[in-house]
Amino acid sequence: MSKTKRKMTVSPFFLFHFYIVLFLLPKFSAFLHSTPFGFQNMFT
Repeated sequence: MSKTKRKMTVSPFFLFHFYIVLFLLPKFSAFLHSTPFGFQNMFT
């Protein structure tokens, strides 16, 4: 019983983050494309 209850509370949490990532990903990719030098700084 507690397992299903936990699943019900966790599911919306991941769904919320999924929509945030889906919303920010285009802006993030556009930001990286506009600043290729900043892209290098992030991974060094």
